Amino acid sequence: MDKIKEFIEKEVSDYRLASETKENETKEAFFTYLLLGYSLNKFKQWLDKKWDKSDKKQMDNSKIKLEKLVDEINQVEGVKSSKDFFETIKYKRFEELKEDFKGEALKYYKKRQEIASKVPDKAEYLKEFVSKYDKYMANIPYFKNGSVYSWHTLSDYTSMIYNTNLTRQGWNRTLTDSEKTGNDLLYLSAHPFACPLCMRFQGKYYSASDSGGEYPSIQTAIKGGVGHPNCKHVPTLALDSIKMQDNDFNSEEWEMKYKEQQKLMAVYRKKEKIKTDLNIYKKMNNQTEIDLMNAKLKKINQQIREIKSNL
Repeated sequence: MDKIKEFIEKEVSDYRLASETKENETKEAFFTYLLLGYSLNKFKQWLDKKWDKSDKKQMDNSKIKLEKLVDEINQVEGVKSSKDFFETIKYKRFEELKEDFKGEALKYYKKRQEIASKVPDKAEYLKEFVSKYDKYMANIPYFKNGSVYSWHTLSDYTSMIYNTNLTRQGWNRTLTDSEKTGNDLLYLSAHPFACPLCMRFQGKYYSASDSGGEYPSIQTAIKGGVGHPNCKHVPTLALDSIKMQDNDFNSEEWEMKYKEQQKLMAVYRKKEKIKTDLNIYKKMNNQTEIDLMNAKLKKINQQIREIKSNL
């Protein structure tokens, strides 16, 4: 059992769920406030309260818990701080992204409000923007090879940063423990549902330094893709209590299961968005769209059952 992977997975999953919930609540508030004719300032006040800095304390506490867990597994005591072998992203970046999100939401609200305030039927005018809203608010670019590769939502992007930070903090702690103890041998544990990049490197021993001894340098795994965004692999010190696993979960079967698990998570997120749209259409008294959303939910529940059967 990889306790570090489980810790990172739970922390990031909880953070992402909270962020996605706030995104869906923001969308519902956006259309509710427009239907009620609320001012731009009133919507801004709602946004500022919803998207506060309460997540910073959670992140700080998670870092402390993670370092204690890594030390416990590495059987190391008395380490006060970790060396920055890998750079982590400061909370200021999270603040900037949230401010950009609020700014875009306010800009979009103002555009819709200018027309909605003049038409006799706000619901009729606004209904076409329910489906357009999500694409508009997925406005964070991810660059690859110097150009925009994809566009991401706030929850998607900040969850990736949070995951990356936790993973790097775990690496920093283990490499600090390695220096303190003089133990150069690391073990990269194997876990199910690893991505194809990491599969061939997990469940193996590595050298923390490039000593040129019996085991390859940990840099081999890093250059091969381990530590990528959303990676949850963190090496630990190779101790007598840690044995190489019999199953390294590196096969075509596990690669297929990884893809199915990723698909399942995406479908669950889509389901929550549909439920949000259903709530909005109910406030608009749009029975046609209500029926369509209910049909989509029925179909997506069937899709969830089918994917689960493959895991």
